[in-house]
Amino acid sequence: WCLTHTWYLAVDMQLFWIAPLILYPLAKKPKLGLFILTAFLIASIVTPAVMTMENHYSGALITST
Repeated sequence: WCLTHTWYLAVDMQLFWIAPLILYPLAKKPKLGLFILTAFLIASIVTPAVMTMENHYSGALITST
């Protein structure tokens, strides 16, 4: 396996682009910022659940050991 740790670069870049969408409204208009933060939180919970059900995946954690 070559450079398996580089997954972090993709995650870091996603956070780099998404964080201002949450932090700027949170600083300027706290109610709007909390709404956006809550929307992202709910979407991050619902999306994997829907994908798991739609694709008939097992709900178990997949490990390589």
